[in-house]
Amino acid sequence: GVEALTLLGDGAFAVTTLDAEGVIQDLFGERAHDRIVLEALPLLRALALPPERLDPLLEAALGSGHDPALRAAANVVAASLLETLPSKGRLHLIAATSRALDDPERASAAAELSSSLAGARVAGNDRSVIVKGTEEE
Repeated sequence: GVEALTLLGDGAFAVTTLDAEGVIQDLFGERAHDRIVLEALPLLRALALPPERLDPLLEAALGSGHDPALRAAANVVAASLLETLPSKGRLHLIAATSRALDDPERASAAAELSSSLAGARVAGNDRSVIVKGTEEE
């Protein structure tokens, strides 16, 4: 769990190491499995991923060819991460979801993800401000 992360050092080093080994991409890529995605949530929270590292998660949630169970798990993880991400990460998730709503192939999955994100509780912040994209970090 999170204890193992301390062996890797600080979060930036851990993200670099996991990224270099392809772990983050594999977690959400072709070999992704819904149960593993859900089990990875504590690790993902501890890593405090930079916004661009959230793209594999977004692809799992928005990918039209993905298994519905995987998309649902990715939605749960995205909503859970939204609760703790810094502003830039939250805005990245919301903006990508918004763009996907305009893509006919992704609109249905984007609507599901949007619904999950709308239900997230963002500690210490007003969701309406976050959704408008005006929150400062």
